[in-house]
Amino acid sequence: MFMFYIKWIKITANQKESRIDFAPGLNIIYGPSNTGKSMVLDCIDYMMGAGTHRFDVNLKVEKIQIGIDVNGEGLSISRDVNTQSFEVISHVDGIETSTYKLKGGKKNPPINDVWMKLFDIPLDTKILKTQEGKPQALTVRTFYHTFIIDEDRIHDKASVLKGKHGLGGKVGTPTLTALLYLGTGNNYLPNLAFIDPKIKKAKDEGVLKIVNRGMGFLERQKSSFDDALPLLQPVELQNKINQTIDEIGAAKGILKEALNLCREIGEEINKVMRQISEDEVLMNRNQLLLSQYKADIKRLTFIAEGNMVSQKIKTIERCPFCNGELPHEHEEDCIGSAIAEEQKIEMQVRDLQSVQESIQEEYAALSKKRDMLINQRNEQEEKIRGELEPKIRQLKKQLDDFKISLRFSEMNTMIDQFSTFLKQERDAVENEETADIHLNVKEKFKEVFKELLDTEVDELLKYCNYQNYLDSYFDIDSYDIVVNGHEKKSQGKGFRAFLNTILAVAMENCLEKMGHYHPTLFVIDSPILSLKEKDSKRDSYVTEPMKEHLFRYFLTRADSPQTIVIENEIPSIDYEGANLIHFTKNKGIGRYGLIDGYQE
Repeated sequence: MFMFYIKWIKITANQKESRIDFAPGLNIIYGPSNTGKSMVLDCIDYMMGAGTHRFDVNLKVEKIQIGIDVNGEGLSISRDVNTQSFEVISHVDGIETSTYKLKGGKKNPPINDVWMKLFDIPLDTKILKTQEGKPQALTVRTFYHTFIIDEDRIHDKASVLKGKHGLGGKVGTPTLTALLYLGTGNNYLPNLAFIDPKIKKAKDEGVLKIVNRGMGFLERQKSSFDDALPLLQPVELQNKINQTIDEIGAAKGILKEALNLCREIGEEINKVMRQISEDEVLMNRNQLLLSQYKADIKRLTFIAEGNMVSQKIKTIERCPFCNGELPHEHEEDCIGSAIAEEQKIEMQVRDLQSVQESIQEEYAALSKKRDMLINQRNEQEEKIRGELEPKIRQLKKQLDDFKISLRFSEMNTMIDQFSTFLKQERDAVENEETADIHLNVKEKFKEVFKELLDTEVDELLKYCNYQNYLDSYFDIDSYDIVVNGHEKKSQGKGFRAFLNTILAVAMENCLEKMGHYHPTLFVIDSPILSLKEKDSKRDSYVTEPMKEHLFRYFLTRADSPQTIVIENEIPSIDYEGANLIHFTKNKGIGRYGLIDGYQE
């Protein structure tokens, strides 16, 4: 079974290549308008077999490339703009490296083959095109619109299940029968009683194969689980999950406190280091001044001693030649002045030494405090690395184990239920006697999906804190949601976008739980953009909790399918685990937009 996710998209525009990377789980692309967010969806659409592109001609887009991770192996698809050729480079068993075409031909297979294999759907699958029994080939484009919702359709009054096959606001038969096939593995083709016995046998074997495949999938899942995983009842597992989530929350709280303490200690260390630096500057400055004072004292001592020596020299009073009295200049005695100046400087030296000792004492105390704080921070960091972070990792692994066990239990029950259902369908086919079977698609869709959709929609609306929520149901006539007795088409744009999102997610969940075929990709553009607008029908604003809980729900879809949400502004919640891609529309901050070098 293939498990895949889009790893990257490359866009060559104006001879420059731009790249955007994705993660397996939730990816959120957000930012102002006209930054290329919606172009991401257009690229996926174009690489999944759209006949024409919707790229702005001003961008001069030349080529689109998409990288896909398939069970850890690489697969890339490239397509030049305005061509019908796809170059596929594959390292995946079962998917050949080759040139594929939009429609396919004798030499080149259609690109639909690649995507059908990725979705694990048999290539030769046929579904009902009309209720009268006319068949058509099932392609990815038949149900593409149910898991990739663009901005133009998100606030549509018609059902989000409606695609190009629908007339007016109705959902077309190919879409309904495609969803029936994805959910049940049965294409409900008519006239089975009168087809060639060999073909009938092959069909019967195909039904058995589906049943056996489901059971085999279950066994593979069982074998993939660790023997140490607790095999508890769903209620017990859910209690364990809730308990572990609480423990993770508590551990994260302690971790946050430890990190805050480290930060506070770090700030205190920086403060002490600044004080130490100041003291070092003062001590160095004082030391220089002391040196200067000592030099001054030495100079004054020299002057005084010289004066004393000169006074001892006998003065010549008369000329040795003429015996005349020699004039004598008055010599000022500078010893007193020198001694006074020296005493003054020595007093300054003593004062300065006293200040220096005080600074040295402060320096020693600050150094001791610094060392103590560093030890405290090291202790906290060791606690974080050696205790708190390993504990959180262990709890998260434990949580994952419990979730896997819960999923295993749910899958076990679901596969059993649908295995029984498929066996019943097989028996019905084997005992078919009528020559012309007209399938009532609406009734069959109601039989298979309504109860599941009712449950999923109800749980999703409750989870998302839908405003003034009382009850809801899936209306089989409109193939849409009715909430609190109000049809979706009677709501404002914001509520319509929200309910379209809920229905699309609910259908994805149903297909996944039914365990046959389901798209492992979900892309939606602007699910809450219109929620900023006032709902004229109700004269009230959509509450912030609705937006927040919708995105919190997206965060719970950590494994499958890969979810890509495109939005202008996102709620202020914790997006841990999600891949956030922010287009700033500011050439000085972060990534401006999708296309490198393009600015509005």
